Amino acid sequence: MKKLALMAIIGISVLSGCASVQTEAEWKLKKDYTVAFHSTACGYETASYCISGGLLGETHYSLDGGLSWQKGSKTAVSCRMGLDILDAKTAFTSGEAGIARTDDGGITWTGINHIQFDEVSFLDADNGWAGRDTLLQVTADGGLHWNTVIMPDGFGPVASLSASSPDVVSVIDDGGRFIRSDDRGKSWQTPGKAIEIVGYACIFHISALRTSSGESVLMAVYARRGNKTGWLLLESRNKGKTWSHEEIDGTFGNSFLGHPYLSHDGTLFTVSDSGLNRITLYSRE
Repeated sequence: MKKLALMAIIGISVLSGCASVQTEAEWKLKKDYTVAFHSTACGYETASYCISGGLLGETHYSLDGGLSWQKGSKTAVSCRMGLDILDAKTAFTSGEAGIARTDDGGITWTGINHIQFDEVSFLDADNGWAGRDTLLQVTADGGLHWNTVIMPDGFGPVASLSASSPDVVSVIDDGGRFIRSDDRGKSWQTPGKAIEIVGYACIFHISALRTSSGESVLMAVYARRGNKTGWLLLESRNKGKTWSHEEIDGTFGNSFLGHPYLSHDGTLFTVSDSGLNRITLYSRE
């Protein structure tokens, strides 16, 4: 797993036992365009390579940054809700009919799990996690076999998750509580209070999580500031104990609600909306 880029901290305030810090960084809008297909989950893993999952199991991929799109094979008839792109060959999508996998860059897809999952995160071609509501499962053989993991009592529903080693997974729930396991789900850190950011109401069920192999966590979350909505980037350098935050360039009052995707290195952020057939890409520079 590539390490996440880290932000410079310039101030701190403590909120209900969960600290939040204001940071500075450069997130810039790179692309904002419409496509001729429904995109319920789209992600740019590099500036040129991106994949989209859509309604009724449709998939598309682009090798030129979205200038042109090629149609991949259909997955099981399902709305694609989760997406994780490992590299130029391997990616996973999840949805109502389960999880599908590609090993040829999005040309063909094969179902590997037939349970509905909203979120999916793979560390490599073998080790991955999937979650929905209070159900969390893990695989060590590329999705051939899955084991159910028990999360702490009262935690959930799962909003987003991220694997950072074969044994380490981090999960955020709809209420904004963050947990992490370092032993493949055998034990969990005790869920703390919900993450609070002064001046914002975060909507955690619309979020994307990325973790590094160390203690860094990056999360994109839809939020409300006054009568405006937009996207925040939250970051923790200490396994979720304290969080920094920043607004993504120009999104508040000028954004749309859609599916968020963070690249594995934490430098690209994609939002897709199937109703508008719209895709936006932001880059951290």
